[in-house]
Amino acid sequence: MTLELGILGDLDVRVGGEPVNTGSPRQRRVLAALLVDANRLIPQEQLVTRVWGANPPSGVRSTLHTYVSRLRGVLTPTGEATLTRQPGGYTLSTDLANIDLHAFRARAAKARRKSDPAGRAVLLRHALELWRGEALAGFDTEWAAAVRVTLHKERLAAQVERIDALLTCGRHAELIAELTELVIEHPLDERLCEQLMLAYYRNDRRADALQEYERVHRGLAEQLGTDPGARLRELHGRVLASAPDLAVHARGTAAPKIRAAIPRQLPSAPGVFAGRRAELASLDRGALTVISGIGGSGKTSLALHWAHLDPNRFPDGQLYADLRGFDPEWEPVQPEIALRAFLDALGSPPETLPEGLDERVALYRELLADRNALVVLDNAHDVEQIAPLLPGDGECTVVVTSRDRMAGLDGARLLTLDPLAPEDARDLLAARLGEDRLAEEPEAAQELQALCAGLPLALGVVAARVATSPWLGLAELARSLRDDRSRLDGLGIGDGRVDLRAVFSWSLRALSPEAAELFGLLGVVPGVEIDRTAVAALTGTDASALAELESANLITLSTSDRYRMHDLVRLYAKETAGASATEALRRWVDFHTHSAYAVERALFPRRAQIELEPPAPGCVPATFDDMESAMEWMDAEQGNVAAAQVLAAESLWHNRVWQIARAMDTYYWRRGLLSERVALWAAGLRSAEALGDVDARVLCLRSLSDAHARMDQHDKALLFVERALELAETPEVVAHINYSLVAACDRRGDHRRGLVHAEATLRIYQGLGKPALHAQGHMAVGWCLLKIGGRHADARRHCEQALALYRAHNDRSGEAGALEGLGLLAHEAGRFEEALAYYEQARTLSVRLGNLYIEAELLEHIGEAYTGLGLHVRAREAWERAVESFAAQHREREVQRVQALLRHPAAL
Repeated sequence: MTLELGILGDLDVRVGGEPVNTGSPRQRRVLAALLVDANRLIPQEQLVTRVWGANPPSGVRSTLHTYVSRLRGVLTPTGEATLTRQPGGYTLSTDLANIDLHAFRARAAKARRKSDPAGRAVLLRHALELWRGEALAGFDTEWAAAVRVTLHKERLAAQVERIDALLTCGRHAELIAELTELVIEHPLDERLCEQLMLAYYRNDRRADALQEYERVHRGLAEQLGTDPGARLRELHGRVLASAPDLAVHARGTAAPKIRAAIPRQLPSAPGVFAGRRAELASLDRGALTVISGIGGSGKTSLALHWAHLDPNRFPDGQLYADLRGFDPEWEPVQPEIALRAFLDALGSPPETLPEGLDERVALYRELLADRNALVVLDNAHDVEQIAPLLPGDGECTVVVTSRDRMAGLDGARLLTLDPLAPEDARDLLAARLGEDRLAEEPEAAQELQALCAGLPLALGVVAARVATSPWLGLAELARSLRDDRSRLDGLGIGDGRVDLRAVFSWSLRALSPEAAELFGLLGVVPGVEIDRTAVAALTGTDASALAELESANLITLSTSDRYRMHDLVRLYAKETAGASATEALRRWVDFHTHSAYAVERALFPRRAQIELEPPAPGCVPATFDDMESAMEWMDAEQGNVAAAQVLAAESLWHNRVWQIARAMDTYYWRRGLLSERVALWAAGLRSAEALGDVDARVLCLRSLSDAHARMDQHDKALLFVERALELAETPEVVAHINYSLVAACDRRGDHRRGLVHAEATLRIYQGLGKPALHAQGHMAVGWCLLKIGGRHADARRHCEQALALYRAHNDRSGEAGALEGLGLLAHEAGRFEEALAYYEQARTLSVRLGNLYIEAELLEHIGEAYTGLGLHVRAREAWERAVESFAAQHREREVQRVQALLRHPAAL
């Protein structure tokens, strides 16, 4: 079967020409990430980052394993692709010709090797025909956006090369329409402007050629403050002169009128510097780079350290200006003043300086036109301030440092400084204090690094305090910084420029009132990340101020719509929060409560509902159309929902505490988050008891019993469920508690006692006239009979009745449980093929439900069935995957049990 894999457009997979369903949006991201680097090992951590961003949710490796397993089922049967797990990561292996991206690159490379321009144009056309639209369309992760930019640059390069080849062949008339469309898409691309001018001129449209030059000249001046490059200016002159030789267009440059001096304006390099290896390498590759980051992240140090690494890199000099963009004592430097200083340094006589700013900018660019010089614009405020200070076309390198990301600066490479890695933070402390000093108190040194959260300024303050106070031990300093409420007090030494609170305040002063208010609210919100919809709930209006905070580097975008704040910035932000914080936090808790309960309803729609108070005004919770989107939301938000429960408990919003426990229960169970589930319900029970709500207490007690039972804490499980039974007031609640006792007895191995409770459960459920519960009662009895043994016919009858009822009422979770029971019965009877069929059906349902807990158990059973059939290789594969899944859920007893089977399969 022919396999076609496309990412040059939306993700498109076809087998034999027919489209194939590749699953949920996040599963499709996994496939796209594998296709970009097909036939290469992608480390698991890297794959996780590509799909979930820099801060994936817990349990993500199990989720990734599930997605890969599903994709393997899509790709492997074609015989043209394999998806394998290897030590450290995953590899998708296939003929690269099956993937449109790699086919495009191969065809473009082949075209570039062809000397005949007509043949080169044909091959490039064949390559470009593989594009169906925007690459990785619909994928909104940070990784996808970066890859998309790279791929579209490759596409544009191929388009330009094809047009060059066709122009060489004299086919200018047919290119005007195509070039016009490309110029509209890339209005300031001088290569395309040059090609369109040439096509116009050769088609006897000289006026149109000149008009195109004026358009791009005006656009460059207005948007970049620059002029067209030498090549385009030369073509313009030839068109004006109606030159006959435009078919052979040569590069030419004019000599500057003034011979520039060689300026040496750089300040000294920082005395101590550590880390930033990737950033230094990026600076080597950029002609115009913006180094951006929060105050204290080391922007200026990085720029100056790099500039001094190779004194011969810029033989024509270095220009430097501190533009004081965020200085608390001075207004930002006017560009006219900085420009005058640059012209003086370049040797322009004062008496010859033009009067107007535009003329001085033109002179400045002319002086640098053929120079290989460095221009450092330090502490810039915005694009408007630096636009007149940018050199024009030529070999100059420009480095801008700013707290602002300079989003409007076209053509710039943005280099955002993250916190230092732990090893680099240690190197910075060691460089200031000495290795011996750190070795004296290694644990305290490590704690200080953590408390500084990788911020170079904070590390420098710590080092300065130790250096100026020899009696101050590292452990004592660490103790003084542990308290979040006073840490910023300790990260200052009296000088406002090295006081963290003061440095952060300079950024706050530049914010609008709306952004400043949101900044404070984000400081009081618990959790590591927050998404845009939760921000809207927090403000009670919208999340529009996020863009301003991101531009100021006070928050960072970790994925398409999730934001995080540096730990120390968060402490400062919390200090600035106003009186509206309490109401905002209530909206935030309500958002996560109602959204999590919407997830619960999507995962387990037949479960008895609970009544939630309406959310606070201004809070709009998330809603879900299907189970997959609900599960994906909770995968991303589970940490915030858990933090909302903690905040609700601290704020004495007791109803929300037990309601959040109920809302997260199914998710925690399916994801195998067993210890987290115990903590969830323990908090719920404390709040239910504080409320005196008997129904909520019963729910929490029996749920906590089940959570302890699955942790093999059987005595606790029985204790809690028996307490629930004492409080039960209705037959249905009594039946629910008996059902919980079945689970507790099953995990304890006391199946005969469990059967007593199971039969009581079934008896009550039958009397209630609720078929879904009736099925649950049959399953409980069938399960106990199965475990006791000797009554297989009765056990099978109950399991089959449960299966029929579950299917009749579309309860897929219950159906999977019944199929597992029937599989175990067939297995014990020696009907291994029948057992395997039941297990596989149950596993398919569990995978669809995202139930990693049950899937792991079914993999173990599948391995046992394969062993019964003598298929030992397949048994080993199933058991190895079971071990991986059990380990991800921290189910150590199950891991050891299956590992024993792997060592001694004959023990079965």
